[in-house]
Amino acid sequence: RIRAVLITLVFLFCAALVSYGPDLRLLLAHRLGAWGPEGGEATLTTNAKADAQLWEEIDRDFQRGLLLMHAGDSQGAAVLFAAALKRDPGLVEVRVNLGYCLLDLDAWHEALLQFVTAIQLKPEQANAYYGAALVYYALGDIEGALGNMRTFVHLAGEGDPFQARAMAQIGAWEGELRILRADEASELTAFSEEPP
Repeated sequence: RIRAVLITLVFLFCAALVSYGPDLRLLLAHRLGAWGPEGGEATLTTNAKADAQLWEEIDRDFQRGLLLMHAGDSQGAAVLFAAALKRDPGLVEVRVNLGYCLLDLDAWHEALLQFVTAIQLKPEQANAYYGAALVYYALGDIEGALGNMRTFVHLAGEGDPFQARAMAQIGAWEGELRILRADEASELTAFSEEPP
């Protein structure tokens, strides 16, 4: 009977390895009772108890950060999200939330760094593109803002609650870009018509 159980466990492990591939570390972290945000990278060492404690600390900081963020304390939330990222810099959802806190604090370049890093770690992380679009617009890069917001719309899909807001923002930014381009064209025409 023990042999049958062992064979079944080996079979299940092989099936998990084939099914999950590189995400097996995250699966194992969840099975050990550890926590990792959706899409995040789990950090496992040889000591499962230490890993569980690490994930408890990360989860605590992440959950407290979310509470502070939703309560309007972006500074306090940013401190907690940064603490979680010190423990594991591959946590995409934590990084995106830190980006939104920094955006709220008008720390544009720092926020952009968080969103771009999140996109590099997980290119399908739609809300990172939304945040990056807002930062690019704040920095005066309307084309960068449009590109990122269009990517958000593409990735998020119709059921996303921010879809309508994103579409309205795209329309507004396209209007601004048309006006800017028309102004630039008229300035070039006026400059070229001036006598030398």
